[in-house]
Amino acid sequence: MSLGTASRVWLQSGSFKYVSGIVDSVTNTEVIVTTEEGVSISVPKGSAKLSQRTPAAMETTEDLSSLPDLNEPNMLHSLKCRYLQGDIYTRTGPILVALNPWQKLDHLYSAEVLESYRGKKMEECAPHVYAIAEA
Repeated sequence: MSLGTASRVWLQSGSFKYVSGIVDSVTNTEVIVTTEEGVSISVPKGSAKLSQRTPAAMETTEDLSSLPDLNEPNMLHSLKCRYLQGDIYTRTGPILVALNPWQKLDHLYSAEVLESYRGKKMEECAPHVYAIAEA
């Protein structure tokens, strides 16, 4: 992983917890990261606790396998961003990932939506359970 000043990164701060940050500086031995909360943290260069963050334009991609760095924090963040947009379905290649919205989403399962998926290949349309059924 090649990190330079202003690189977007994830910093592991515990089991299954990551905070986003920006690289302030890189030396031969350490990387200084400022988190989104404004805290400056020094991390040993090459540490497994530091990973590159997906470019902002790709954070809501429909297919996680298109992420440049397919790792846990990037996948979790992408799923979160899509969920907040109301997109409960995402795919990773041919695998459908569905997040429970904890509410009724009748607009996702209308006859019109079903027809829009009929006869199409999975990669031709947005991720949906109907796309998997048609595949």
